[in-house]
Amino acid sequence: MKNKNIELLLSINEAIATIYNNRMLFDVIFEKLQMIFKFKMAGILMLDEEKTNYELSMSGYYLPGEESSIDQLFHEKMPIEESPFEFLTNKPEIKVVTVESTMNAMEILPTDKILALLNKYEITHFLFLPLNIEGELIGTLIFLFSGYPELNKENKELLNDILKPIAIAVSNSHMYEEMERQKLEKTMRLELVSAFIPIKNREKLFHVMANEISKQKDVFYIGLNVKDADLNDSITICFIKDDKFGVKKIPIDNNRDLPILTLKSRLIESEHKNYVEYVWKEFQLLMEKSAHFKYLHEHYEISSALYTRYVSAGDEVNLIVGQKNKSGFLGWEIESIVSLLPQMAVILKNLFAFEQIDLLRKRLEEEKHYLIDEIKLSGEFHEMIGNSLEMQSVQNKIKQVAALDVTVLIDGETGTGKELIAYAIHNLSLRSGGPFIKLNCAALPPQLIESELFGHERGSFTGAIEKRIGKFELANGGTIFLDEIGELPLELQAKFLRVLQEKEFERIGGQATHKTNVRVVAATNRNLQKEVEKGLFRKDLFFRLNVFPITAPPLNKRLDDIPLLLKYFVEKYSKKIGKPIMSIKKNELEALMQYNWPGNVRELENVIERAVIISNGPDLVLEDILRNKTEIKKDESINLKTLVEVEKEHIIAALKAANGQITGEKGAAKILGLNGKTLGTKMRKLGIKRTVSITG
Repeated sequence: MKNKNIELLLSINEAIATIYNNRMLFDVIFEKLQMIFKFKMAGILMLDEEKTNYELSMSGYYLPGEESSIDQLFHEKMPIEESPFEFLTNKPEIKVVTVESTMNAMEILPTDKILALLNKYEITHFLFLPLNIEGELIGTLIFLFSGYPELNKENKELLNDILKPIAIAVSNSHMYEEMERQKLEKTMRLELVSAFIPIKNREKLFHVMANEISKQKDVFYIGLNVKDADLNDSITICFIKDDKFGVKKIPIDNNRDLPILTLKSRLIESEHKNYVEYVWKEFQLLMEKSAHFKYLHEHYEISSALYTRYVSAGDEVNLIVGQKNKSGFLGWEIESIVSLLPQMAVILKNLFAFEQIDLLRKRLEEEKHYLIDEIKLSGEFHEMIGNSLEMQSVQNKIKQVAALDVTVLIDGETGTGKELIAYAIHNLSLRSGGPFIKLNCAALPPQLIESELFGHERGSFTGAIEKRIGKFELANGGTIFLDEIGELPLELQAKFLRVLQEKEFERIGGQATHKTNVRVVAATNRNLQKEVEKGLFRKDLFFRLNVFPITAPPLNKRLDDIPLLLKYFVEKYSKKIGKPIMSIKKNELEALMQYNWPGNVRELENVIERAVIISNGPDLVLEDILRNKTEIKKDESINLKTLVEVEKEHIIAALKAANGQITGEKGAAKILGLNGKTLGTKMRKLGIKRTVSITG
């Protein structure tokens, strides 16, 4: 018998020296131990690193004569303190314990599958054999019997002899397997980073990421809360494992949101760890504080959770995973889950960086259009054209209000240059370095104005295929010019009033409130006071806009500015078209100054542009254009001629009668009763056979 024991001991030592795989090592050890006593089941309880829990190793159970796939049932963790296994650490020794006493002492019962398995094999007793290395307990061999195990003195001595080499073998095998697992996990994490980085869609990335996390052993729930320091953005999203889809998103609301602050408070208390476990006892307390976790337990049987957090350069990743087992995750599972966070942070930072670049790109594209307009304005209207008293009054008001950052309402007829006044206010203000964004409220359908002003989220209405930034967001730090403000729909006026008063708004389809630092300059060609009386414009909005009113004078009220405007537009279109226009007939200039200009400066500009196009020499040709204008004016004035036209025709008739002679007894001056010099002056004034150079 003694030789048999020596032979057994040698064979175990040989297996220990050559086998590093846990599964194979356990199979050999338990097969050899069957020669000492007959047991129904066997396995190993390993102490975790902190010596607070026993972990039933994934491949640590052995059923004689059956496939080892049954070991998947024993993937659990048991706390040492106040458990039926506390005696194993307090006094490590070979000990027999009944199943009944063990179950009665357990606060958290094993899973139904384990209980069914114990009943199936009629297990009545446990035999515990402590594994020590240099006096330190690392775990326990456990054997299960359907009756009291009879151990004689010789068997006990043999067990004592083989426990030490088995402990060393188990420890070595455990470390070897841990290194292999870490190596494999590192490779997998690198592959995940490479696979995830190309994903630029936020929803897709979170779904794929949650799906990968759910592949971790026993993970049934994934909660993510991510905060990006650069974007000042926070995202919360939760998933549950689904047999059909891998994972599916759980809808959350304000009443059932992730209690990040509650979870974080416990993590701060555990300064030596970067994770917090919520096994059944703690999870019950968590359910009392959080409707979210109560919902998870009631609908998905989640009974324990792990919370971990990773912070880098102000960015923060909060990860919560849950499982149905009340005893929580094993140590190596926790380590594996926690190790994912740095890679997740890199992936998410890459996503946020892409979103930031994409946002800036879209904003640049939006602003590019306005930048062109700004260049055009600053190049064409670097100053207000005109020296009339009316324009001097407008310029003085602009200087008074530009630096005060108050709301300005510009009223005036169409084509009077209200936009130029708005730009001059912006250009002279402290906001001149910011954007100048404009929107014509009459140029868009009412249903699109809100989207243009405040923006919209993706999917907020039919056709909203991506998020759009509104004009108020684009104008942040600058000025927004709202032309034809009287066309703003009544239902939008309340929201617009809130922006003026509170400096905040929400995008269409969004819940987040956005702050804006924008100066509002509005313009209208309507009488808003009368619109208020008719109930078409809010009274409170009118008073909020009308803080500093400026009236843009019509062109017929500042006719003295026409020569300056003429010179400006001639130079502009001469350069553009490539025609060096140098002069204009004086009578045509006077005709410009006598026309009523119902279209204001815009109409004058169109007339000059057309004249430059049709002119073939250095003289500006306006005769045909002015004839059309005067014909229209005649129709509007009951076909009456102007005094200038009458005087001109009368002088021409006198010249014809005098055969072109101006002075003398038979001259035109005598016929008209004028002095010869006076007639010459009038002829020059009316452009009869005379031209006048365009000068500054």
